[in-house]
Amino acid sequence: MAAKDKYGQRLRQLRELAGVSQAQVAHFAGLHREHWCMIEKGYRSITDGEAAKVENYLRRIASKRVAEIQSVMESPVLATA
Repeated sequence: MAAKDKYGQRLRQLRELAGVSQAQVAHFAGLHREHWCMIEKGYRSITDGEAAKVENYLRRIASKRVAEIQSVMESPVLATA
């Protein structure tokens, strides 16, 4: 398996873990959804600039999810359990 294929698979895995669609990531990176699909499948390389935008986007989503989890964990309902 080519490095491009493995990288694309990893990007897909990260995107899915973040719970966002291909269209959402593509929009944030300034790409058409079909281009993003080609990157995930290993048919197209991702530029450094695109990779930086995607990393920033996924980090923001992850931070938001962690904050949501912390908020739920700190709720009075769980505190009394």
